[in-house]
Amino acid sequence: MSIHNIGVVETQRNIEKERRKLEGLAARRQVRGARLLDTSAMKYNNDTTTLRAQRRAKRQSDWAAKKTAEREAAYEKAMNAECDRHARVMHIKKMKEKIQLEEYWKMQHRARASTNPEFDLNDPKAKDKDRPARVGDNDPRCGVSSLQMFEGEDLGKQKREQQQMTSLLAARSSQIDAFNARQAKQRQDKRDYANFVAETTRIRTMNAIAKGRQKAQRDWNYRQTNKSMARSFQQEQKRVRAEADALEKLESKLTLSNMRLAGDVSVAGKSELSATRVRTDHFKGFSDEHRKTFYAENDRQVLEKQAALAAEKAREAGYAAHVKKMNEIARRQAAARAVAQRQSEVRMKAERKYHSRQHRARERADQDRIMSQKVTDQFLGKFGHLQQ
Repeated sequence: MSIHNIGVVETQRNIEKERRKLEGLAARRQVRGARLLDTSAMKYNNDTTTLRAQRRAKRQSDWAAKKTAEREAAYEKAMNAECDRHARVMHIKKMKEKIQLEEYWKMQHRARASTNPEFDLNDPKAKDKDRPARVGDNDPRCGVSSLQMFEGEDLGKQKREQQQMTSLLAARSSQIDAFNARQAKQRQDKRDYANFVAETTRIRTMNAIAKGRQKAQRDWNYRQTNKSMARSFQQEQKRVRAEADALEKLESKLTLSNMRLAGDVSVAGKSELSATRVRTDHFKGFSDEHRKTFYAENDRQVLEKQAALAAEKAREAGYAAHVKKMNEIARRQAAARAVAQRQSEVRMKAERKYHSRQHRARERADQDRIMSQKVTDQFLGKFGHLQQ
């Protein structure tokens, strides 16, 4: 089957498919028109058994149509794949025949070229194969004019090209040697620089190690110096404490040696300043009445402090009562708001229920009105007429 025949078959198949599609559309329109005029299939009919049967038949027909379409699609896909494969096979066969024909033509051309005595007259490479007009002055093909230099003659071409090739190879070798020398020098420079960097790093590392050792030695010296200074300071502190202890012992000894400072009862109740002084602290210059004024002032300050503390405590109690009262008022207001919000929610819920019942009642009334309609001759006569 050729590609042209495949295209004709595919076109015929598409035409047949479109025809079936149009016929199916016309059949569906006809069935729909008949169903519109069928009172048993109207919307307001309550024949549920017939409706279920129609739905079941429609589902079965849809399922059968789907399966038929799937089988047709699979068949069409297989046919398309087979046509593509056959087209590729025929194309490959045609290309092979063309290659064989070209090879046969080339073979005939070579045969004619070797057997045709006039082939050299039409050979496009005849000038490349032909010898020059004169090879040197002793060329037997030349006559009297063999000593002449013909215009455009190049007898030393081969030698010149050989010399040029030799010079080119020599220049190339020299350039390669120079390039290799530069590369070697660059590699040597890189190695020298790497060695320089390594030596510099080694020196820096040794300097860092030396500095670290010097710092460690200096820190050790500082620690030894601090230890010696600490020991000296401790010894000085011990000496100072020993001297202070000695002075305290001396002061205690002197205090105990004085009868008045020691609180001896034999001299505690007498005054050494005057025979009229009864108390030993009269040397301060205070009289008994003057000393009582200080005692009274101290009592007054104690009472004032107690009164201030009582007033502060009363203020704290009043503020606490105020805060408690404010909290109670806030709690009551929050409870009142919660009660009002709950009442509003309950009222809203009741209104929603009422509106829902009203809506269901209206829906039920509309459904009853629709279902209670009768199919009369006047109603059926409206089909097919324009309603203004």
